[in-house]
Amino acid sequence: MTEQKINPQVDEINVSQQEEPDYTDYAVLDQITLNESQKKKGMIRCIGFSILAVILFFCPLKINGSSTIMFAFIYKTLSHAVGNYGIYYVFLLSLGYSIMSVIHLFKGKSLPETHIVNRFCKDEGPIRTCINICGTVIIAIYTAQLMGIWDNPGQWLMHPEIGPVVIGSIVADCVWILPLGALLMPLLIEFGLLDFLGTFLERVMRPLFRTPGRSALDAVGSFVSAASVGVLITNSLYSRGVYTKREAVTIATGFSAVSIGFAFVVVDTAGLADQFFKVYFTSIIICFIVTAICCRIPPVCKKPTEYINGRVQLKEDFIAEREKVSSKGMFSLACERAVKKGYVAKPLGTLVKESVLTAMPVWPKVYTLMSAVCVLAMDLALFTPFFDWIGAVVAPVLNILQIPDAQLIAGAFWSGIAEMFIPVLMISGHVDAMSEMARFMVASVSMVQIIFFSDSATVMLATNIPVKVRDLVIIFIERTIIAIFICALAAHILYGF
Repeated sequence: MTEQKINPQVDEINVSQQEEPDYTDYAVLDQITLNESQKKKGMIRCIGFSILAVILFFCPLKINGSSTIMFAFIYKTLSHAVGNYGIYYVFLLSLGYSIMSVIHLFKGKSLPETHIVNRFCKDEGPIRTCINICGTVIIAIYTAQLMGIWDNPGQWLMHPEIGPVVIGSIVADCVWILPLGALLMPLLIEFGLLDFLGTFLERVMRPLFRTPGRSALDAVGSFVSAASVGVLITNSLYSRGVYTKREAVTIATGFSAVSIGFAFVVVDTAGLADQFFKVYFTSIIICFIVTAICCRIPPVCKKPTEYINGRVQLKEDFIAEREKVSSKGMFSLACERAVKKGYVAKPLGTLVKESVLTAMPVWPKVYTLMSAVCVLAMDLALFTPFFDWIGAVVAPVLNILQIPDAQLIAGAFWSGIAEMFIPVLMISGHVDAMSEMARFMVASVSMVQIIFFSDSATVMLATNIPVKVRDLVIIFIERTIIAIFICALAAHILYGF
């Protein structure tokens, strides 16, 4: 196969006038040959923008005695600065979106595909429209309470762990997480950092999780910032043809863990703050083990191995990749791809504009879906014995596994589907009387489950990632059952011997 050479005299014109070559496909990227001037430009862009991305997303900071990252500091500062106005914005955006959703339901087929209604409400049916309206009504009631129009809507919404958490905290943070993520995402994925890491980690990620090496960045994005950030990275790469449908579902449902900061809150609530690193890193290892199992069983393994454009992934793709690594060396190939990607990337302003335009339809979907589903799930968890009933199935298993306080913790596991903080919240009143092993079980399993509708699951459903509510519920059940057994073994190793 001949290599594509970029003429140094007309390089800018050639790159821009080509019919959008797919540089996410390494078969295309590897064909390019750069001259020394082009290599220098690619290296400067790659290193410069990658360093900025690392500073924003991965470098830990100490601010007011707390550990955080720049991205989290920015969105939390903005969220705090605008206060309740962020909720008012959510209400107005959700109201407009719900109106468009109704219009789409009745007149969408008669409107052009490029119409704003079809851009925001594509593929939505009557059930999704009802959920949108329900979410908007809940946000409207909460907004009315904030404005003093409705003093007491009721504990179903204003309970300290429901409305103030779901809308006042999580949704309010998403007001800035989603647009900031869209603004800054190109720094992570467009200028070579992703390709450098992906080439290195291909041999680890592919056999273990059946995903590209580049998927490691999605996991890191979740660990250091937020689960929703990891999902947004996955969605962006899937939408650009980097991941197949199966890979996107595996990555989103297997690597979108909560951030280290929130994990500390979970572990602290379980009364294990003095053992945080032991509990957290044990949980992360278990999370990866569970993901390696779940990617090999339905529904994940039944997802097609085709890209968003319909191209089917072939075994020849993997063989060609191994041959390239063998012939050039892993480090050399990783550097070469990073430099080439840095060179061929569009101007940052163009990439940011494209990223924001692509992400905008996701924002109101997240706000309405999160508000509707989470408030209902939290009501079930806090005001009904629903999760205790289904937890009765787990108690005998915990007894067989010789986990103490089985009856107290059995119902907590299933409540994690609503919000991953609920399991430790349900046992928080019994922490002093419970064994460390039981508390470890609840904290660890809740961090391994990944799927919770107050954040990660809602964002998945609002993106292009090919996953449905049924898939997420099944994956949640699978991860919970597998995690209980593996966490029980870890609990006995850490606390039982």
